[in-house]
Amino acid sequence: MKLLILLASIFTATASHAMISPVGRSTALDYAGAVITSTVEKHFINVKAGAAHAAGTAVVLDLTADDGATVTTSAAAGQSPLCIIVTTCVSGKICKCQKYGLMDAALFDSTNVNAVAGSRWYMSTVNAGYLQARTTSLATEVPGGIFYDAATASGTIQVFIDL
Repeated sequence: MKLLILLASIFTATASHAMISPVGRSTALDYAGAVITSTVEKHFINVKAGAAHAAGTAVVLDLTADDGATVTTSAAAGQSPLCIIVTTCVSGKICKCQKYGLMDAALFDSTNVNAVAGSRWYMSTVNAGYLQARTTSLATEVPGGIFYDAATASGTIQVFIDL
């Protein structure tokens, strides 16, 4: 009987530890007190590209596919960003897409407003797949994180993603 209880407790302990995810993991420092960049927390998902996407492209779910995995770009107001494509992705292929953490090169559209470090970013309503800044938050728009850098021209920008 004691053996059964011991085995049950070991199984339960093993099962509960298997559920631990990287969420809440601490960033590590080296001996000089600098952040070890490989320990900075980032979360990714795999998505299916509904079209070819460049690295840094912000994508939304493709609601016409009805599979919960296919993504596309959209410039429609109010679209909720799903993630940002990490490397160039071919149509129909499975691609790595970032949902959380620091990203060095997201696509930025400066058509409406310049990016300000520390301000929220939104899906562009001008250029599909790009991020844009707003002078004021709109109830119909969903922010996806913050700008790490300021930018006055369209191109790539460093952002923190929180989706």
